[in-house]
This record gives sequence, C-alpha cells and structure tokens, in this order.
Amino acid sequence: MMAGLNEAARRVIIAKNVPDRLAAELERAHTIVAVDGDDVVGVAALDRSELIRFHVAKSHQGRGIGSAMLMVLEEQARLNGIGRLELLASPSSAGFYASYGYASLGEDRAVSGNAEFVNVKMEKDLTQS
Repeated sequence: MMAGLNEAARRVIIAKNVPDRLAAELERAHTIVAVDGDDVVGVAALDRSELIRFHVAKSHQGRGIGSAMLMVLEEQARLNGIGRLELLASPSSAGFYASYGYASLGEDRAVSGNAEFVNVKMEKDLTQS
C-alpha cells in the first residue's frame, strides 16, 4: 500500500487524510463511491480535469470496480467539456491506467522534509476515445 512513498511520506499522507479535510476536498469535486453492502470499497473523484483520490480496497480489486469508476468519471469529464484528463498514479497503479489509454508523462518526485513522494504523471486525450 502507498507504493512510491517512504515511511515519512506515509505518515504525512495518513495525517492529512482526516474526515474533515477529505470531506472538503471531495465536496468540491465530482465524487463517486463504490459500496458493497454497508462497506465503502472504492472512491474516486474528478476535480476539473484531474482524477484524484482514486482507490479501491485491496479486498475488492480485480472485480471491475476501478474500471467502472474510471468509465463513469471519464464520461462525466466529457459531459463537462473536458478533452484531457490528468492524474498522478502510484508506480504500482500506473499499469492499470495505461491499460485504459493513459500515457505516462514521466515520474514526478517531490520531497518535503524527510518525506519523499514518487508518482507517475499520466494523461489521456478524451477526444480520441
């Protein structure tokens, strides 16, 4: 979990992912939630032309939940007149996005104190699909 992050970065992410902060971020985006019974098993959001907070519980990966959420958000982007989507993928999830036509723009590295964040910048032209 949290591939591309060192331990200090993991602590930063955990500290920032508190309900009040997440709620504010997700309220300003087009957010979808996947549920299984009473359990939230996935969340993803479209913030203008950027996919954010895209996550499927490990126990539910490989069941098409991520694919379905991605298709819904891509369609919403098209309805909003957005022609290109961008995202920062963890190194372990870059293959998932590539399989849906997202192109890698290279590695994105950021350092804040001892925290090192490694992501893959990706984009997809929605006018071609």
